[in-house]
Amino acid sequence: MAVTATTIISTATLIKDSLMNPFIPVMADGLPPYEFSISTESALPTGLTFNTSTGVISGVPTQLANLVNYDITVVDSEPSVSTASFQLIVQSEITQYLE
Repeated sequence: MAVTATTIISTATLIKDSLMNPFIPVMADGLPPYEFSISTESALPTGLTFNTSTGVISGVPTQLANLVNYDITVVDSEPSVSTASFQLIVQSEITQYLE
């Protein structure tokens, strides 16, 4: 059965100099072991790392970053391939809008 990858969130707003909750891709089916890769319009924000064995993005963003699109691709041992897309932005603080 082919591997499928999805993301729980499509856009994440991170706060500069604050530990982020790790971003973990969600997979279904497929046969381990899995290998992950990331393609981007630009590099991950400074301070964040990507684990090619798990697909996890984690860390503390240390500089502001505009909204960027990312694709995480997973390949299983069959090999079958699946890609999930999401966006990240790093801001100095969360701005709440009241209506």
